[in-house]
Amino acid sequence: MKKLILIGAIVGASLNISAQNYEFNLNKTLTVGCYNANPLTDMTKKVDVVVDKDKGTLTYSSLNCKQVIEGMSAGIVDAAKNAHLFINERDGKGFIVENNEKVMLFKKDDNSYKIAVVGHIDKKLAKNYSTETEQANYNQILLSLDGLIKDAKIKAEEAKKVANTFHAPEGNYSDKYGISGKYYLSEVSEIIVYGARNGDTKYADEVQLELDSKEKVLKIHYGENAQDKAFFLTQDQVKAFENGNLNTIYRFRNDHNNHLDLFKGCDMRLLEDGVWLLERYSYFTSKLDCSQPSFQEKENGRYAIIGKNKDRVLELMNNSELMKSLAMQAVVSDCETMNAIEAAKKPMPAPGMSDPKLAAEITEVVKAHAAVAKWPQTVVYAYPKNKEWDIIRNTNTGIIVGRSLRAIVVLKTTSGKCQWEEVSIRQNYDGANYGSSFWNGNTAIIVPVDCTDAVKYKK
Repeated sequence: MKKLILIGAIVGASLNISAQNYEFNLNKTLTVGCYNANPLTDMTKKVDVVVDKDKGTLTYSSLNCKQVIEGMSAGIVDAAKNAHLFINERDGKGFIVENNEKVMLFKKDDNSYKIAVVGHIDKKLAKNYSTETEQANYNQILLSLDGLIKDAKIKAEEAKKVANTFHAPEGNYSDKYGISGKYYLSEVSEIIVYGARNGDTKYADEVQLELDSKEKVLKIHYGENAQDKAFFLTQDQVKAFENGNLNTIYRFRNDHNNHLDLFKGCDMRLLEDGVWLLERYSYFTSKLDCSQPSFQEKENGRYAIIGKNKDRVLELMNNSELMKSLAMQAVVSDCETMNAIEAAKKPMPAPGMSDPKLAAEITEVVKAHAAVAKWPQTVVYAYPKNKEWDIIRNTNTGIIVGRSLRAIVVLKTTSGKCQWEEVSIRQNYDGANYGSSFWNGNTAIIVPVDCTDAVKYKK
């Protein structure tokens, strides 16, 4: 007589259901294996199976005790028979439920899986089954079981991750730069909780960004009352943001204490409106004059994308050339913005003295040194910054041995951008006259400048 108890709703003809209970009659007696049990009573010819989503539990009992096999689903292994396999890798045991009416119990023996008994919900049909025949029918599947177990573990982890993933919390954030709002992540990010137990790991696949003008930070909301923070790269950007004259914000730096692993200690670079690139260790960069943008890829580096449009995020992650092209453009825009801030903060000094002959001499000295040192820039001209020479004396005798002055050198890069740098020029003293000017060092602090402003002191 059939015995079938259904709990929940069947979806289609497969085992994709909330829960099912079965009682199977076996083709032969199964030893339960109780400790110190009487062999005559330690046997059964029935097993109970409960299938609940991606888990299966098979129980068989004798008068003395019971045994339980709790197996994870390895999926449908034979679609034609609707055969669903469950395996407990640790115990080396498992079972196959075929077409919701038949069961095969198998176990590992000499490093291979062997079918021990066969059962059916109909007692009469169960008697006609052969263990050897079912072994032959499922031999190829049992031989490939290690691979199925590996795949099942991956699927189980993915399912667990999905079940433990937070979506973006509620919020209606906005700002004049268009940064705030809901963002999709190109990959699910682990939420790092120090001291959490194994199995308690949580994830996020969406966040809400909030550019907070009061705290001057970018808040990253990823759960109810949970947030990380990203910061402006420099104080100059903070000041510009406070004054409302920063036209576009291109980059943020994330805190190393952030809990979202994807955002932890990485830089955020604006690729286009509503799309940001997250860079950790591997990064995009350019020359000081914003030329030659490139990608510096490190062995332990990584990058990800977040965006307001999910399809765009996936498109850029699947098209690395397009993503890198946008990143190169973003590097140049970011560089030019930073250079404009730096130029405004450090205007080119005016000449300290008006001496065309000295200026021409200084220019030639710098050009000669640049040729020897193989500077990548071209020296345009130079002029004295000091209003007068600084006298150099012997530290022991106090006798004058020379003099020096600071000078400004205007440079032009290979890409046509202009820069200036402060250098030192010296002349030695022979007791009566000062000699020719020669190179005395430089600060190595190169400041960008608009090319129109750069030539205003050229005579």
